[in-house]
Amino acid sequence: MLRIGLTGGIGAGKTTVAQLFRERGVPVVDADRVAREVVEPGMPALAALAHEFGPAVLDADGGLNRAELASRAFADQAHTDALNAIMHPAIAARSRELFASYERSSIVVHDVPLLVENDLAPDYQLSVLVDVPADIRLERLVAGRGLDPADAQARIARQADDETRRAVCDIHLDNAGDLSRVTDAFGKIFDLRLSPFAENLRLGLAAARGPVELRPRSWPAETARTVARIRRATARLGLSGIEPSGPGAVADLPALDLMEFHLRVDRPADPRLEVALEQAGFVPAPGDWSDDWEDGTPVEALRRFASADPGRPTVLYVGEPGSRAFDFAVWLRELLRSDAAERASFAGQLAEIADEHAGADDWGGFVEDCAPLILPAYRSRFRAERSRPSGD
Repeated sequence: MLRIGLTGGIGAGKTTVAQLFRERGVPVVDADRVAREVVEPGMPALAALAHEFGPAVLDADGGLNRAELASRAFADQAHTDALNAIMHPAIAARSRELFASYERSSIVVHDVPLLVENDLAPDYQLSVLVDVPADIRLERLVAGRGLDPADAQARIARQADDETRRAVCDIHLDNAGDLSRVTDAFGKIFDLRLSPFAENLRLGLAAARGPVELRPRSWPAETARTVARIRRATARLGLSGIEPSGPGAVADLPALDLMEFHLRVDRPADPRLEVALEQAGFVPAPGDWSDDWEDGTPVEALRRFASADPGRPTVLYVGEPGSRAFDFAVWLRELLRSDAAERASFAGQLAEIADEHAGADDWGGFVEDCAPLILPAYRSRFRAERSRPSGD
């Protein structure tokens, strides 16, 4: 399934967007509701809270006295840690149960108010932000919910700021206007990105790319999100390095609309890698890429994965530590970043090749014609290594 994290600051109208998902038949796991469920009478977490903080945290009916719990649990950091040690595992376990119950759904949304604050965005293939500036949210909390202005401002200040949320989330839904505006924007995003993404994952297909076209590229925020997502998904599989590569990793260098990464993995053939990368939104791409172009004979075959997300074409090249391809990709990126003459020469030759393939939907011919541009740099990078005496 496509797992989507949904978040937004207090007063942003996240509930409205969650309902739009439900109207499309998408199940929504509500983190706030789960947090209430796990402390209902008879639940193990409620008993654990009473044992840790005393029977006074229970009301006369055996339910949770939230005000009393708050006064005790937030008295100091040690008590807060004890609260989290009880609540977080209980919430996580119940959330897993709910996700498992929706295993036949192609898309499942996790509505998480503190997704950014708790560093949860890398757990999802996409994160959606209900985006409303803080000053408008403050007005809504005061006028719509009747909160005291100072209290409303304090609640906003305790959460992540607008800039941080936007950097962490992949999709920003502007909900500062009327309902029709956010509804229309949601419909377009759902039809053009979310639904195709889910279908690509189901079929194991890479997202279609646009036509061959070069434009200045640099994706610092998207790069950071992709790296975090891959690291989280492969945390137990010996990922020893991940580097953005290709022209798109060089600011202001014209490139295709494609992010590229080289991954160093201890065991590239490990079947668990494919499962892990699917959790990050990637599927296996056909064909192996050689790690040695010198005579056309592969020294090492690199596994390739491509994003199933039509909103962000991305390719991963996966090899073992010590891979020449990894070494070369990083070396070339740094050369183009640091040497203006090399960058200008590379850009000019790349533009000529792109002109010959302009508008083509199939990038195969363009990539093939780029080999003569890359090969001299590759040979230059490893010339000294090849010239060493065999006994050294």
